[in-house]
Amino acid sequence: MSRRGTASLFVPDDLLESTLRASVEESRRKSKRLFAVGRREEGVTVVADLLEAEDVDMAQAELRRRGAAGTQHGLETVGEIVHGRCAELDGARRTPNLRFRLLRPQESSADHKTLSPSPSVILYAPPRHLEALALGPLPLDFHPASFGRQNVEGDQISSTHGATLKQASPTIAIGIHLINVLHQDSHTVLSEADSSPTAPAAQILYSLLLLVPAVLQGCVRILSVRLPLLGPLSERTAFARQLHTRFAQAASLLPMYFSLRRDLYGSASAEARVQAHTTYIRFFNLVWLVANDFIVGMALASYVRDNAPFLKHLAEKLVRVYVLAYLRELLAWLSSWPMGVKLNDEVATVICAAFLFLSQLWENVFLGPVLAHLPVHLIGLCGILGASSLLALTADLISLLTLPFFACYVAATLVYRWSLSTLSALFNVFRGRKYNPLRSRVEPATYDVDALLLGTILFVTISFLFPTLVAFYLAFASSRLLILSVQAVLLMGVSALNAFPLFALLLRLKSPRRLPGGVDLEACDDVRHWPERHLHLRSRPVSYIAILSSLLVVFDEFLSPRGLLKVLRHLLLGQVIW
Repeated sequence: MSRRGTASLFVPDDLLESTLRASVEESRRKSKRLFAVGRREEGVTVVADLLEAEDVDMAQAELRRRGAAGTQHGLETVGEIVHGRCAELDGARRTPNLRFRLLRPQESSADHKTLSPSPSVILYAPPRHLEALALGPLPLDFHPASFGRQNVEGDQISSTHGATLKQASPTIAIGIHLINVLHQDSHTVLSEADSSPTAPAAQILYSLLLLVPAVLQGCVRILSVRLPLLGPLSERTAFARQLHTRFAQAASLLPMYFSLRRDLYGSASAEARVQAHTTYIRFFNLVWLVANDFIVGMALASYVRDNAPFLKHLAEKLVRVYVLAYLRELLAWLSSWPMGVKLNDEVATVICAAFLFLSQLWENVFLGPVLAHLPVHLIGLCGILGASSLLALTADLISLLTLPFFACYVAATLVYRWSLSTLSALFNVFRGRKYNPLRSRVEPATYDVDALLLGTILFVTISFLFPTLVAFYLAFASSRLLILSVQAVLLMGVSALNAFPLFALLLRLKSPRRLPGGVDLEACDDVRHWPERHLHLRSRPVSYIAILSSLLVVFDEFLSPRGLLKVLRHLLLGQVIW
């Protein structure tokens, strides 16, 4: 080779053990030589395995016979391990006098006399099946990019000695790519060799299974149909929205499975097989989520079925005590100077009478018949759709059973907003101004004496009535916020069940190398690993915080500062909070 030989040599960390075994048996096979097989690209050589042969041509022939050279990133003979006489192994561990002879790409058995300059040796642990090395966190659904993680490509590689290896970044990137490709190829060859031809019955079953995603997609489209005056059901009720989510997830399982099988064991490119790690984790995480959701849902359905009379009595008691009785007590408290504030008795009496009539009408027409024939068994039966569907249905039932509070809240909000807009307009009249909607600004205006007098009288009248209206508005707005808080807790549980990275957490505990989060380089002088100074390439798994980051998105939808400020703005301006 020329003096511009290979800059970096990636060697499996178990290569020394293989070399020791080969050196012990060398005396028995004097005609055999030890060749390294792997791949090289842009000044980087990656060794994947060792091969004993008489010369380079015989080694290449052996690779072709095994079929490795026929893979998409097939192995080739990249070098020869030359070692001196090894001391007898008398129980003490000895290191053979290793030298690595790198071969030219077209070198033959008659032309391999020149040794390459000493490359930078980097030891790595060969990835096993479904394992991979990565320069950064594996891109999963739970957004690992939101966490500050040093990336080898974009920044630098960390060393245990505190040194930075910015110049090695392109080399490490190429080496990691070749390591993943070579070992994915080797696992795929073994899998294809062990696989049996597809039976005709399996083909028929495959055709029938294709009908399942079509049916589920049809259910998703039905839930997305816009109904007159209502819109899509998936946007109006939490239960329909959860069914929409579950049907869409279930419909994607089968295509994800076939895509995963094709990329891991089929004729897909080696790069596609490396990228299939993300699909593999997403697929099994979804399977685990759906399976556990159904298991917990079946347990809850069994509990509801076995305790239906008790749950029916409890629901009726809660509705009568915390909805109807509480509404009457709240109206009675508002009509009797709440917290010592003297309200307008006439206005308070009219509002209380109207709200009490609305409450009694709702109780007699709807709540009475529903509570008497509450289908607890049917509600519990929804548990077979999963615990998340049961939680979503509970949130919808809370909205339905507290509808009198919502009706009173909407009425109080409309009156409050009308009072605000009227006071603003009358205050402009009182100041001799008017609002110009074309220019969206307040401009000076001239009013007659009659208009000024009428505006002043109305302004003073509504100003004295405004505290009473505000008291009723705040009371029902706070009740509305309390109900929404309970529903938000239930819906947060539903969203957590849809996004919890259960499989990823268990995989992080069992096999961290299947969740790569980056790499570290560690300098080492231990001759038991390699005779010369070398580096160890360590895979750094994704942190638990990065795995759980998907839950932050769930909680951010309900507890984000922007959302809380939006709710506060709606309260101040008298806009209905749905």
